[in-house]
Amino acid sequence: IDNGPYMTDIAQDNALIDGVCYETQLEENISILLQADLSLVKAGNLVRKLNILNKLRSLIGKFGSNYPVIAVVSDSGMITLGESKGSGPVKSMGSESLNKLLDKVSSDRKVRALVLRVLSPGGSAVASDLICKKLEEISQTRPVVISMSDVAASGGYLLSLGADKIVADSMTITGSIGVVSGKFNLGGLYNKLGITKDYVVKAKNALMFTSSKDFSEDEEAKLLEIMEFYYTKFVGRVSDSRKMGFEQAESFSKGRVWTGNQAKENGLVDELGTIQTAINIAKEKAEISETSMPVVKFYCEPRGVSIASLVKDSSVLGSLNNIFAALNSLTKEKVLTIMPYDIDIR
Repeated sequence: IDNGPYMTDIAQDNALIDGVCYETQLEENISILLQADLSLVKAGNLVRKLNILNKLRSLIGKFGSNYPVIAVVSDSGMITLGESKGSGPVKSMGSESLNKLLDKVSSDRKVRALVLRVLSPGGSAVASDLICKKLEEISQTRPVVISMSDVAASGGYLLSLGADKIVADSMTITGSIGVVSGKFNLGGLYNKLGITKDYVVKAKNALMFTSSKDFSEDEEAKLLEIMEFYYTKFVGRVSDSRKMGFEQAESFSKGRVWTGNQAKENGLVDELGTIQTAINIAKEKAEISETSMPVVKFYCEPRGVSIASLVKDSSVLGSLNNIFAALNSLTKEKVLTIMPYDIDIR
């Protein structure tokens, strides 16, 4: 480690890599290695072929009553109340949008089991709880299996507790069981800019979350009371869902983050594996026989309308819009279940 970084020939001499070649030579080298004739398939073409296969499977599911269906729903992003917005790395997971899609899936009589693929660092405590509750309701009528992607932590873990089984990759980042709250005091900035604010209030704690001042002692005590309520509910859900005592569940909480391997050892997830592992578990729990070939029907992640979809040429503007939309939605939530972040303001 201390001698790195390495040039390619030295890296190969130290067995850090197996070989060196140009991309144009890769196809030929793999063919020699496998002793088979291979042809290069572009990623875009592969995705299009997979989409066609998925549509064919869906048609078989619609017209072939003998084919059981396993629904696979995928969603990602910061968890917020309301509609999903944006796309890619700045997408938000709206509880209203996702729950509508889950309702659509659960109303299909041919769907024998549901697999939800989750990629989220968390977000709104209320929104996460609403999605968890929806999954609990669906699990009363058919198996529900969670497939965790790279990250399914805090609110992403909370919503997973509504499923019958949780599958994670060995290196999935999960856990982060806890809540966080706070606010920015921008009073000094307002003074510097010459901005003044006047309020008419009717309650002692009406200005509790204003950005013009710090929390008073009474307001801080009230905030801690609210956070304690949400924290106890979160840990209680872990205790009930994972069938462990409250004290044991709390020993894995307080915001600590676990890999998939650690989460499996701690009893926070059931199995290690990929989305295919989750589909196989769903098939087994739905009691679909080994001789039956279920139709795996993929449902698109819910999307919302944003500036990014209207101004396609302005990717920076679209990304900023999505980021601010997600942050604005989270500011309305006073208690969050979200992975810890470092915020550096200069």
